[in-house]
Amino acid sequence: MKDVTPIETETDFGRLVHRMNRAYGCFLMWKYIRKSISVPESGQKEAERRGGVMNRYGGIFTGVLYSTENAFITDLHKFFDKSANSLKLETLIHKLPTGDKKEAESLLASLEREIERIKILRHNFTAHEPKNPEEEKIFTMEIEKVFSVVQQVINIISKSIGGEFMTWELWENSTNESFTHLLDDLELGHNNRIQKS
Repeated sequence: MKDVTPIETETDFGRLVHRMNRAYGCFLMWKYIRKSISVPESGQKEAERRGGVMNRYGGIFTGVLYSTENAFITDLHKFFDKSANSLKLETLIHKLPTGDKKEAESLLASLEREIERIKILRHNFTAHEPKNPEEEKIFTMEIEKVFSVVQQVINIISKSIGGEFMTWELWENSTNESFTHLLDDLELGHNNRIQKS
């Protein structure tokens, strides 16, 4: 196997970070939409209001919900891909110093069940329509756990190549705020159009 230069490692790392940013952004959009129309999470009145706005633009929000779901499941699966030539976490973990390598491997070992679930979800999304819908049901807490662990591993790799510590927690507030403004603006625009007619 040929030696891998630090430059190649940093390039691969940059691609993994880009994938994480893309996947996490899609997950947060998906999560916000689902939460917005959930009565237990948003309350009856707010869920009905937001659901009404989304239904008015159903073709858009249905597409966003479907595409973001597919995107984050597919990208998460790539982090654990078994193909020899694929860029995955393992690609960079095996290049880490022993202590960091053990820490990263231990974190990934804690995801064994969740990784298997992601594999099933990705398989069902991209190739099959399962007879049992329960097999493709997404549980938000499972996905959040996977994102949390992958982000920790990315930070271990970043530390090893002299990079900076990255945080993703602030993204959720930003995404929620953006979507709230979007729904409010859509509702306001609709009400203004009615008043003008």
